[in-house]
Amino acid sequence: MKPVMQTIFGDGSNGDTPGNCLQAALATIFRIDLDTVPHFMEFGVDWFEQLQSWLRESFDMYALSFEYDDRLHVEGYYLLTGKTERGLMHTVVYKDGKLMHDPHPDSNGLIAPESCCVFVSRLID
Repeated sequence: MKPVMQTIFGDGSNGDTPGNCLQAALATIFRIDLDTVPHFMEFGVDWFEQLQSWLRESFDMYALSFEYDDRLHVEGYYLLTGKTERGLMHTVVYKDGKLMHDPHPDSNGLIAPESCCVFVSRLID
């Protein structure tokens, strides 16, 4: 893991650019520079489709996203997204059930995880 910090903050309201915690979390997991990962939140409602295309083209992988359940055990690296103490949605990096990296400078993690995203290799025909 190569910890990468986010460089843009906020929820995108008032026409501002939304924060890039997802971009930083992906750069962390895939051990690449922040500027080589698209800022998917700028794509609006199509952001997940754009993420899937990027993962497929860059790593021959797919993202599986599902509702978070604290009874779930996921091995390896994955992303959790949910509410923070700041009242915003945020994405952090977990590994084997433990917070490994919060790309926000306060590093407080999440107070209410809502979704989990794991990465899988593409199936071979």
